[in-house]
Amino acid sequence: AAGSFRLSSRTKLRPRDASTLTELGTMPPLFLDVADVVCSTSVLPRKELFEAWEVASRIDTAFPSAPVVADLAAGHGLLAWILVLLGAARGASRRA
Repeated sequence: AAGSFRLSSRTKLRPRDASTLTELGTMPPLFLDVADVVCSTSVLPRKELFEAWEVASRIDTAFPSAPVVADLAAGHGLLAWILVLLGAARGASRRA
């Protein structure tokens, strides 16, 4: 199952996909928590989850002490929420 799981698929994530993501074994625990919630909603395309996580990780690394998150091109707002969660995981206080 995990071997045929295309990260770039536009197929919407479903609750059953949460276990497949866990089987990938290379993702941080926070990603898996976010993915579990996203999968339970059945509304977000798979590629959007991975893109939002990658962009958020890069922004969080570049601006670790940024106290405010402004997702100005917010389609679904997932990027902003991941940035808030990444900051909280490090003990930084961020607000969106």
